[in-house]
Amino acid sequence: MRETLTRRDVVTAVGVSTAVAVAGCLSDGEDDALDHTGEPHLEIAVGDDGEDAFDPHEVRVSQGTMVHWVAASSGHTVVPTDQPDGGGWDGSDGPIDEGDEHVFTFETPGEYEFVCEPHEEGDMVGTVYVEEGHVDDHSHDDDHSHDDDHSHDDDHSHDDDHSHDDDHSHDDDH
Repeated sequence: MRETLTRRDVVTAVGVSTAVAVAGCLSDGEDDALDHTGEPHLEIAVGDDGEDAFDPHEVRVSQGTMVHWVAASSGHTVVPTDQPDGGGWDGSDGPIDEGDEHVFTFETPGEYEFVCEPHEEGDMVGTVYVEEGHVDDHSHDDDHSHDDDHSHDDDHSHDDDHSHDDDHSHDDDH
């Protein structure tokens, strides 16, 4: 015996399916993003545990936060797909190898969406929400500009005309 569906049955089924799909899409978003506001640095694992994923994949940070995408496996990229005007983020220059990292300091508030291009179809995507309010890990001087050349010096110095002596002596004659 064959059961016949009415037009009403089909419309109801499609409506319920659409509502469930939309609710699923709305479950991720800025409200669900891990809150790292006020932190000067954040690390996002790329391809951790052999998974094609960013961990965490959604974060909320303050202006001036330096985000480090650290590759736990090879063959991944970090490429922005959408960002606010003036965001200035170009993404990785290609695949990053295991142990390497891509670094960017977010200065412009807004929403930055990014993907791993080889694994985008597998949902290897992420979002950084940048909130207004600057993080300054040099609390003694609010006028520091951050050097975004992504170099990694062990002494954590910046191009800001302030020298840091290894002997920690201070010259009180300004």
